[in-house]
Amino acid sequence: MINYTIDHLMSRLGCEKFPERWRTIFEDAKSIYENGENPLLSPAHYDHLHEAYRVFENTLDIYKRAAELLSESEELSLFFCLLCRALKDRPTIQRDISQMQIPPVPEGADPLPYDMMTALALCQSYPAFFKQMVAHNVPENILYDSMKIPEKCVELHLAKGKPRLTSFDWYQHAYDGKLYRIGRLQLEFPMGMPNLYRLFEDKCGNTVAFANLRVHRDGFPLGSRHYEDEEGAFVAEIEETDDAYIGYAYDDHGRVSLEKTKLPKSEWSVKLGGGDRLVALHIPRGEPFTHEIVEDTLNKAKEFLKECYPQYDYKAFFCGSWLLDPTLVDLLGEDANISKFCKRFIPFSVKSAGASPFGYVFGVHSADDLEGLPENSRLQRLLKKHYLDGKAIYDMHGVFF
Repeated sequence: MINYTIDHLMSRLGCEKFPERWRTIFEDAKSIYENGENPLLSPAHYDHLHEAYRVFENTLDIYKRAAELLSESEELSLFFCLLCRALKDRPTIQRDISQMQIPPVPEGADPLPYDMMTALALCQSYPAFFKQMVAHNVPENILYDSMKIPEKCVELHLAKGKPRLTSFDWYQHAYDGKLYRIGRLQLEFPMGMPNLYRLFEDKCGNTVAFANLRVHRDGFPLGSRHYEDEEGAFVAEIEETDDAYIGYAYDDHGRVSLEKTKLPKSEWSVKLGGGDRLVALHIPRGEPFTHEIVEDTLNKAKEFLKECYPQYDYKAFFCGSWLLDPTLVDLLGEDANISKFCKRFIPFSVKSAGASPFGYVFGVHSADDLEGLPENSRLQRLLKKHYLDGKAIYDMHGVFF
């Protein structure tokens, strides 16, 4: 083996940046590689993983081929061992990911080992996640569906012709055993209530939410699409006195009032505050999304949480998605499946680029050519017109109980 330094390795691979912390674990990674201690470099190991955990229902050959190609390159193998070693340091991994670069594909090289490198690295989490679920008596169907969450991302891109795993930072939830697949949805927990808002309830069950962020003069979070102008912007803060809560309330469309609201403590109390436990819902692409399917999924999710994680005393379900923008109800009508999902939630606007529908609905990465967006479905036609009219659909946060 060449006596690499980390700078030499990164230069050879064309990586322009890497976490400075990786210098402290580089010798460990070299030792792992030299001693053959990383089983993920062996294509045969993926047969073992699939036999034990059923994780590669449709992509086993792709994982094995990617591992084979990876193992043929000493430099790629060493980088891969370094990545796997870094993944074991969970408190620092999100910062590492933001500072790292996967090696670019050299001209004429097979892109598979480069595109699949992060998918392969996630595989070292499978034994621990499986053990955790067994310990909590997770039903077999949920157990194996949850184990396959990263593979579903690879499958999605395979359908487009190029298998890979995107959003590596987000899939750390799967690595940490915090992501479960139940029916149509994915559940993420533990999760704390964001400090961007607080929800209050009166004695009759009515709720009011206060914002805790910078707001544009038109009542939308400053910095969002079409709300970048700082003139007249203000900070919506939540005040608490001896006898009242005072703040800027959200309306039914998630916008922030420009006038303060005072809630007497004699009538109102905190329903959800910063750090309260939530269960987050995520919506995988490409499957039916009817009201009935979602309702059945939520019933199963509540039963799962009750039976398998009774110690997790969550207060509400949470979602962050463009599907929570109440404007969709106005566009699609109240009977649309998306509208019925949206209406479950108390909406909170948050800073948003207003660009999520471009990828999810139109399959493009930017809004550079609004006129050229496809119009193959009613949703596409309505959203295209909405954007051409100078409007947007925004990512929102929302909760329901």
